[in-house]
Amino acid sequence: MRGIGDVHFGWFRRVPCVLQSEVAECGLACLAMISAYHGADIGISELRRRFPSSLRGLNGVQLIEIASQIGLVGRPLRAELAALQFVSTPAILHWDFQHFVVLKSAGNDRFKILDPASGEKVLSSQDISRHFTGIVFEFEPSLEFRSQAPRKRIALHDVIGRVTGLRGSLVRVFLLAMVMEVFGIAGPFLTQWLIDDALVSVDRDLVKTI
Repeated sequence: MRGIGDVHFGWFRRVPCVLQSEVAECGLACLAMISAYHGADIGISELRRRFPSSLRGLNGVQLIEIASQIGLVGRPLRAELAALQFVSTPAILHWDFQHFVVLKSAGNDRFKILDPASGEKVLSSQDISRHFTGIVFEFEPSLEFRSQAPRKRIALHDVIGRVTGLRGSLVRVFLLAMVMEVFGIAGPFLTQWLIDDALVSVDRDLVKTI
């Protein structure tokens, strides 16, 4: 925990809200938010790949172990509701005995919570008391922590590269499709003309033409 004089003002840093896609991913989503705040945009997809969670999710010990592997030093604390305003934020709160949320800020009976299951919300002390179990996890970067720039999204042209001659090929394909469509439409009319007119009138020249 920290005192008022130890408060770190991070005006230029923000905590992104990362939503979980599975019930058991709340711990990983919270760690993704904490690491992004400190400058390492790891992302929940990367965390999911590196640390596949069980169907029951993570416990507090596993949460700290995974944090240490991504360069964060975590420590669990037992805190009363009134002491949350002195917690080093962003921090992770144990929620409803089976869930984790991120405490973004606290003060003046207003608590900003980032819930991986439902997004950002502002709660009062009375609301918090119905969910908070009294366990807080504070995190700070270790000496091995490395900042990472946000991952660049891969576009289609990055995968297939620059394709030369594509426009000419598309034009030829379009023309071929039109020719096939014309023959497809004309075929039944020619057949009907052959049967109804040429064969009935025994017009050999018309038959040869068709």
